[in-house]
Amino acid sequence: MIRRDATGADGKPAWILISQVEHARVSAEVAQHWGAGGVLPLEPRDELLTTIAHHDDGWAAWEERPSIDPAHGRPYDFMEMPLEEALPIWDRSIAVAQRLAGPLGGWLVASHFCVLLRRGRDAHPHPAVYVERADAWLAADDEHRARWLAEWQRRNPARHTAELADRGLAQLQMFDALSLWFCCADRETPKRLATPAGPSIVLSPAAGRAVAPQSAAGDTGQTIRVAPWPFTVPAVELSASGRLVPADRFADASALAAAPSQLVRLAWVLQPS
Repeated sequence: MIRRDATGADGKPAWILISQVEHARVSAEVAQHWGAGGVLPLEPRDELLTTIAHHDDGWAAWEERPSIDPAHGRPYDFMEMPLEEALPIWDRSIAVAQRLAGPLGGWLVASHFCVLLRRGRDAHPHPAVYVERADAWLAADDEHRARWLAEWQRRNPARHTAELADRGLAQLQMFDALSLWFCCADRETPKRLATPAGPSIVLSPAAGRAVAPQSAAGDTGQTIRVAPWPFTVPAVELSASGRLVPADRFADASALAAAPSQLVRLAWVLQPS
């Protein structure tokens, strides 16, 4: 879950809670039209689009009753998840990707979470129980990834190369990071995004509010100027739904579910610079 800082209609601090499943859908919307301006297109396209769209499906059950951080009384943001809760979510996400997109889908999502866990484990010292749990999961994950990659390569040895799989992983990570940039906060400064084996692109938020014509009056959005233009269409419209709740201290998931809330829609219009 993404816990985005916001302000309620009463002027008090609030959060917009955005599902990881919704964030992954936005990732796939960005990927759908990717492939112009010198950036590399998705290949194999169907498997990659399916994987990108569903790489966080394992969060769905947890997000129906999200855990509350006892130290702060707030729902966990995805960056704050205890490892013992995150790993089963990742396992479910990997299983969905493998079921929907075959061995490459399983390999991609397993590799994505492997990178995240190794990065987090090495970022700073952790208790021994954390390191043991992380290392055990990584060892099992490495076995699964090796089996899935070999199975995918056997299906078409000439085309299904390790280099192509690695490029697909880099693209999944790129679209994941780009969707998080949109979903986690309002942006005021440009972002430079490296693309796999292609040019860097710069995303520059335009001043003022920009919402697609069909949006409700309470929705909020931004125009983002992009250069060089990497999409195969003249403009890209994106949106994500979330739940606005007061930034209170909650005792448990039931208290959060009972809190007053409002559905909100965030919108972005991407245009060439």
